Amino acid sequence: MGLSVARVSKYASHPPALLKDMNFDPANATREDVEGVVAWINSQPCREWTKHDKKLALRKLIQYVKYGGYDRNTPLPPEVKWLSLRVKENDSRDTSENLLSVEPLKNS
Repeated sequence: MGLSVARVSKYASHPPALLKDMNFDPANATREDVEGVVAWINSQPCREWTKHDKKLALRKLIQYVKYGGYDRNTPLPPEVKWLSLRVKENDSRDTSENLLSVEPLKNS
């Protein structure tokens, strides 16, 4: 599919954690089941891009289990078609503008 080894490794690491917290069979998943997993993902204390990747892994897992494929030609099941993968760029990391400068330390 044109993905790097690192990207495949990253995507492969998410399904085991998702399956561990799923209390349903992905082949028989309903929208309500998927909504519960998405709510759990959204409640995790991690970066928005990590949440995005977990939701993508969930969507691809359900797509594969229900239709036997996950490429662009495979349709999305209605149980996950509603799932938005949009990322809000709320990066909470410190930037150079937010860091303490030397001047306040000199005045202490």
